[in-house]
Amino acid sequence: MATKFTRGDLVQLKHEYEVGGNPSLFRIRSIRNGEAVLGQLGTDDDHYHGVDTLVALDDPELIEPHPEILAMYSRHVR
Repeated sequence: MATKFTRGDLVQLKHEYEVGGNPSLFRIRSIRNGEAVLGQLGTDDDHYHGVDTLVALDDPELIEPHPEILAMYSRHVR
Protein backbone atom coordinates (compact mmCIF):
# COMPACT_ATOMS: atom_id res chain seq x y z
CA MET A 1 0.00 0.00 0.00
CA ALA A 2 1.42 3.38 -1.00
CA THR A 3 1.37 6.13 1.59
CA LYS A 4 0.51 9.69 0.72
CA PHE A 5 2.96 11.20 3.21
CA THR A 6 6.75 11.01 3.30
CA ARG A 7 9.52 12.30 5.54
CA GLY A 8 9.69 16.11 5.43
CA ASP A 9 6.02 16.64 4.52
CA LEU A 10 3.94 19.25 6.33
CA VAL A 11 0.79 17.89 7.99
CA GLN A 12 -1.98 18.75 10.41
CA LEU A 13 -4.03 16.70 12.84
CA LYS A 14 -7.63 16.92 11.63
CA HIS A 15 -9.50 16.90 14.96
CA GLU A 16 -7.11 19.39 16.54
CA TYR A 17 -7.86 21.99 13.89
CA GLU A 18 -11.33 21.26 12.54
CA VAL A 19 -12.90 20.58 15.95
CA GLY A 20 -10.57 22.19 18.47
CA GLY A 21 -9.53 25.22 16.41
CA ASN A 22 -5.82 24.63 17.07
CA PRO A 23 -3.85 25.84 14.02
CA SER A 24 -0.74 23.72 14.72
CA LEU A 25 1.44 22.61 11.82
CA PHE A 26 3.79 19.64 11.94
CA ARG A 27 6.63 18.31 9.82
CA ILE A 28 7.16 14.57 9.50
CA ARG A 29 10.60 14.14 11.06
CA SER A 30 10.88 10.40 10.46
CA ILE A 31 8.87 7.33 9.48
CA ARG A 32 9.35 3.83 10.83
CA ASN A 33 7.13 0.75 10.81
CA GLY A 34 4.16 2.68 9.43
CA GLU A 35 4.34 5.42 12.06
CA ALA A 36 5.36 9.03 11.60
CA VAL A 37 7.18 11.15 14.17
CA LEU A 38 5.80 14.69 13.93
CA GLY A 39 7.65 17.79 15.06
CA GLN A 40 5.50 20.83 15.83
CA LEU A 41 6.59 23.98 14.01
CA GLY A 42 6.47 27.61 15.10
CA THR A 43 5.13 30.50 13.03
CA ASP A 44 8.10 32.79 13.63
CA ASP A 45 11.17 30.56 14.01
CA ASP A 46 12.74 27.47 12.50
CA HIS A 47 12.77 25.32 15.64
CA TYR A 48 10.54 22.45 16.71
CA HIS A 49 8.34 23.14 19.73
CA GLY A 50 7.20 20.84 22.52
CA VAL A 51 7.36 17.06 22.43
CA ASP A 52 7.25 15.06 19.20
CA THR A 53 3.96 13.33 18.32
CA LEU A 54 3.74 9.75 17.04
CA VAL A 55 0.89 8.90 14.64
CA ALA A 56 0.18 6.03 12.27
CA LEU A 57 0.60 6.99 8.61
CA ASP A 58 -2.81 5.50 7.78
CA ASP A 59 -4.60 7.36 10.60
CA PRO A 60 -7.36 9.52 9.04
CA GLU A 61 -6.45 12.25 11.56
CA LEU A 62 -3.23 12.90 9.63
CA ILE A 63 -4.16 15.35 6.87
CA GLU A 64 -2.61 17.74 4.39
CA PRO A 65 -2.48 21.28 5.78
CA HIS A 66 -5.31 23.69 5.09
CA PRO A 67 -4.27 26.61 2.82
CA GLU A 68 -4.81 29.19 5.57
CA ILE A 69 -2.44 27.27 7.85
CA LEU A 70 0.23 27.13 5.16
CA ALA A 71 -0.11 30.91 4.85
CA MET A 72 0.38 31.31 8.63
CA TYR A 73 3.49 29.11 8.54
CA SER A 74 4.83 30.32 5.19
CA ARG A 75 8.45 30.25 6.39
CA HIS A 76 8.25 26.43 6.44
CA VAL A 77 6.72 25.94 2.98
CA ARG A 78 9.31 24.70 0.48
